[in-house]
Amino acid sequence: MFKEFYTGKTVLLAPHQDDESIGAFCLMKRISDNNGKIYVVFATNGAPEGIYPFRSGDIIFDNQEQYAHTRKHESLRVLNKIGLEDEHIRFLGITDRTLYLNLEKTECMVKEIIEELEPDRILVCSNEKCHPDHDSLKAAAFIASRSNKKDLWEYATYNASGKENNIYEKERYNIFADGIYDFELMLTDEEITLKKEAFSLYESQITDILSRFTFEKESFRRASTTFFQPKNIQPHYEKPDPDEVDAIIMNYINSRQNLHISI
Repeated sequence: MFKEFYTGKTVLLAPHQDDESIGAFCLMKRISDNNGKIYVVFATNGAPEGIYPFRSGDIIFDNQEQYAHTRKHESLRVLNKIGLEDEHIRFLGITDRTLYLNLEKTECMVKEIIEELEPDRILVCSNEKCHPDHDSLKAAAFIASRSNKKDLWEYATYNASGKENNIYEKERYNIFADGIYDFELMLTDEEITLKKEAFSLYESQITDILSRFTFEKESFRRASTTFFQPKNIQPHYEKPDPDEVDAIIMNYINSRQNLHISI
């Protein structure tokens, strides 16, 4: 099934600069190696407001602009490494952790990219309450793809559906919380090495975040034809308030077009 991604054109939507590699590094590499066409669109600048000076590993960022600049150039290095040219990489630039406040803006920007590139399919992160930007981008992509009658797929990043007590021990990586997928890519030893090398290029993330991830597989599925915020998953964040984020997302979904919504 995954080989259909080798034909036509795929637009991958990522909330932050590293989510594309967490969820779909191997798929992107295989598409590129098989002369498929893939574009990567980053929704946020990867840099929240009000946290500076901010230390990530051994790096100290003095301001938001510096952090955003670093994350952008890290992503370019990673994607160039697997064969994507700069013109295949887009940055919407919305402030990190504010997508839920910019849903219609995000939708409009995604629609513009869809209309420009005319992809055969859209690939977006799943909404599993791991991060407000993930859920928000999935919602905006859901509406944009429905409006343009585009095939929408999801990739798994992480969720807090494990059973341990420590929040980080509860994380599950590259697995959908409900365990349902259409195909999984099992990485070869060479692909695992390449993915680890790609993670190391995200120097601002590798120490505190990416070091927790595993590399054995990547999971994908067609998105449901209805949108819902899962209720049986513990949110992986405390700020902004998860209930507020859920309410804003569902109000947005319910206000857009005549869609059947499952809540």
